[in-house]
Amino acid sequence: MRISDLIGKRIGLLGLGREGLASLETLRRRGHSEPVDVFMDGPIPSNPPVGIRLHTNPDAFADVDVVIRSPGFSPGHRLRLALDRFMTTQVTATQLFLREIRDNELTVIGVTASKGKSTTSALLHLVLQHAGLDTALVGNIGVPALELIDQILNRRQLVVMEMSSYQCMDLASGYAPPVAVLGTLFPEHLDYHGATSNYYYAKAMIATMQRDGDRFFCHRDSTWILDGLITPGRMRQLQTTDGLHYADGHFMRGNTKLFAGNEMRLLGDHNRENAVTALTVAEDFGATVDDLHAVVRDFPGLLYRLQDEGYRGGIRWINDSISTAPEATAAAVRAVGQEGVTLIVGGFDRGNDVSPLLMALEKSSIRHVILLPATGGKIAANIRERRLEVICHEVSNIACAVNIAKEVTPIGRICLFSPGAPSYTFFRDFMERGKTFRREISRIV
Repeated sequence: MRISDLIGKRIGLLGLGREGLASLETLRRRGHSEPVDVFMDGPIPSNPPVGIRLHTNPDAFADVDVVIRSPGFSPGHRLRLALDRFMTTQVTATQLFLREIRDNELTVIGVTASKGKSTTSALLHLVLQHAGLDTALVGNIGVPALELIDQILNRRQLVVMEMSSYQCMDLASGYAPPVAVLGTLFPEHLDYHGATSNYYYAKAMIATMQRDGDRFFCHRDSTWILDGLITPGRMRQLQTTDGLHYADGHFMRGNTKLFAGNEMRLLGDHNRENAVTALTVAEDFGATVDDLHAVVRDFPGLLYRLQDEGYRGGIRWINDSISTAPEATAAAVRAVGQEGVTLIVGGFDRGNDVSPLLMALEKSSIRHVILLPATGGKIAANIRERRLEVICHEVSNIACAVNIAKEVTPIGRICLFSPGAPSYTFFRDFMERGKTFRREISRIV
C-alpha cells in the first residue's frame, strides 16, 4: 500500500507516539483533510492535535478503512486483537516508507541486531557522510522514517534505517530494505514476541523479505537463523578473519593491520565490531578505511550507551541506561575492563536468563554489585549460588544506588550503570532512566 492510496479514505492510527504523529503529519502534507481516528490505550492527551478523534473503545475500528499501526502494540495487545477481529486493513509506517523508497528507486540500508544496532547505524551514517554521500539516519534510533520522507525523496538521499524486531516482523515481501544488515543476536523482547523463535523469525525477515539482487550482510555468529530461508551465496558474512574484522587490538583486513583499536574513542570491543560492520557495508558505497578512522577518533557514542559522564567525587561514572538485557550488561562489563569496580544493575523482570552477566562478572574486576528491583534480587541469588567474589548491595532506587557507589568505589576507578533489563514500570523509557542516573551523580561534590 502506498501513501497516496490512503488519501481520502477513513484512516485510523493505532497509537499516537512519535511514529503515529509522523504518520499523521505525512497524511496532512500529502493532502488528506479528513478527520483521523486515533486509538489509544491509556490517558487521553490534554492537547491532542487538531483534526483527530480519540478512542479507547475498539468498536470504532468498524468505522475506518485502513489503520496505520504503531510498532509498540504487541500481537497480544487488546487493541491489536480487536483490530484483527474486525479484519480492518492494516499497514505500518515502516511499510509505507519502504514502499515509497522502492517506488522511487532509492536505497535504504536496514540495520538490525539484538545489540549494537544503534551504534552501527550511527557509525555507518557518519562514515558514509565522511565519504561525501548525502545520507539520512532514521528509524528505531529516534527519528521516524516518515518524518523525513519528503526530504529524502527531494534530495534522493541514501537512507540508513535502524530497525527493531517489531518493525522487521511486519515487512512485506519484496519491500524489505534493498541493503540489509543483521548483527549479533540473543533472546530479547520475549514479552512482545511470546517466544524466542518468534523473535528470531522477526529478525530474519529483514533478509527473507528482500528481492532477488538485494544485498544482505550478516554477522558470522548469526547466519544460523537463516539456514534454508534464503538463497545460498546471497549472504555476505561480517567479521570474518579473511576480510575486515577486529582482533588482537587492531582493525584488520585479513592479516593486515589497519589501525589500532585504542584510537577509537568508544569503549568496548563490541563497539569495534560495530565499526567493522559499518565500514564493510559503507565500502560498497565508496567509503574507505580513512573515512572510518576519521569518524571513530571523534565519535563519542550515543546518549546513554556506555556514555562517559566524567569524574564526580573522584569516580568515573559510565551511563549505559540503554542496556535492557543481561548480554548487553555483560558486554559493558567487559568494555570497562580492569578499571571497573562497581556495577549498578537491575530493572523490570521479563524472565531473561542472567547467566551471561554472571559469566562476565566472574572474569571481571567488579567487586561491588548494587542491585535495583525487580531483577536485582534474582541476580543476587545467582551470585550467591555461584559464590562469586563480589559484594551485593540491594537497594530500592537509583539515588540509593549512587550513594552506595560513591562510598565503595575507589578514587580513580569506574562505576558502571548498566541495568541489563527494561525500564518498564519504573521509568517511562531508558532515556528517563539515564537522565535520573545523571541527575543523581551531578549532586556529588
